[in-house]
Amino acid sequence: MGNEVTMPLITMEKSFSMKDIPSSFINKFDKFAFEFNRLQKQHDMQIFHFHDYYEIYYLVSGERDYFIDNRTYHVKPGNIVLINRGVIHRTIGSSPKGYERALFYYEKEFEEEINRRYPNARLFSVFNLDLHVFSLSEQDQQFVNEQILKIAKECLERPENHESYLEVLFIELLFYLKRCISDSLTAVPQVANPKMAKISDIIAFLNDNYMKRLSLPLITEKFFISTSCFTKTFKEATGFTFVEYLNNLRIKHAQYMLRGTDLTVSEIAERVGFDSVTHFGRVFKKYTGISPLAYRKDKK
Repeated sequence: MGNEVTMPLITMEKSFSMKDIPSSFINKFDKFAFEFNRLQKQHDMQIFHFHDYYEIYYLVSGERDYFIDNRTYHVKPGNIVLINRGVIHRTIGSSPKGYERALFYYEKEFEEEINRRYPNARLFSVFNLDLHVFSLSEQDQQFVNEQILKIAKECLERPENHESYLEVLFIELLFYLKRCISDSLTAVPQVANPKMAKISDIIAFLNDNYMKRLSLPLITEKFFISTSCFTKTFKEATGFTFVEYLNNLRIKHAQYMLRGTDLTVSEIAERVGFDSVTHFGRVFKKYTGISPLAYRKDKK
């Protein structure tokens, strides 16, 4: 026979799996961020919070109860949660077992850039739906799991042009979810609980009337609920006392006005329901760490 060609021995690289992702893993970039957590036991988010970026929450394993605005959802593996900018939310454990979850964050600037690139795609419209939680099919779960692995691997190894590739992966995830939802992805229903239903009604009322004079007696009388029952159930549902929740809500709207209007601090304080600009300034600093004027200067 003629000259034999000896083929080099090819060894397959060990496959990258969820177990290879560190149990507490956060990677932040200019326009987006990725976070992964693996906990051996349940952990309750101590306070309700909101933020100026979009959030995609994907539960890999375990079970959680997710409170979003005035609704409660029971989230299971393969469920995906879409959180719009400025929406108040909180998660708590629903079983003693641990859980794994991945978070994808999209900054407002990234949204603007994507909208310029793909003006007809309307990718961020998925965050404006009245529905928040969706159940993915096995095929869709496989795609999201693979996306998590690709993103985590890029973040860990940081090869050449890794940030550009991560940007592509984040955009690809949005395209995929937009298509899934357009194809009638199954929405996860709210948790049916009579007490929580009343609390949800109260929260909806607060969300619509935060700028008015509101008090605990006014709320309990309006919704025919005892003070003790309301106080206990409201705290269980939101992680906040009535006053804490109302202040959070008012400060959230004040932040929008400080960023997007030329109203004075006094005018904003009045519009979000504070009787005194001094009290407003004190509460604003308590929740944000800075004064209203410093916040406006930083965000302009």
